Amino acid sequence: MERVLETEFCKFWTDGDILYIIYKPIEYLDIDIAKNIVSSRLRFQQGRKQVIFCDTRGIMDSSKIARDYLALEGSILTQKIAIFDDRKFATVMLKYYLFRNVPIVPTAIFTNRDDAITFLRIN
Repeated sequence: MERVLETEFCKFWTDGDILYIIYKPIEYLDIDIAKNIVSSRLRFQQGRKQVIFCDTRGIMDSSKIARDYLALEGSILTQKIAIFDDRKFATVMLKYYLFRNVPIVPTAIFTNRDDAITFLRIN
């Protein structure tokens, strides 16, 4: 059975083994919003480690401290993360983010949704 949780900042759901996170429009992602999102995700996961599909197209800008928090604390209870964003500028910024904030789990950026899902399904 598919589970769904919608918060002020994201929509979460599971489909098979994949946890999907779609960010709602966020003009500026600060540390408080980042903490809220991670806390909501952890409650939704109920202690289960999962692979995560993360659609970041709703985020317009973010603070460094929020990005650092997501790179570290955002990796809790994750096995692998696929970040999906098909905006050209966002892709450049996300690649820089991964270069500067090496996540503790395998993480990759995709401009194609199907490629992101394939990455998550490969063991």
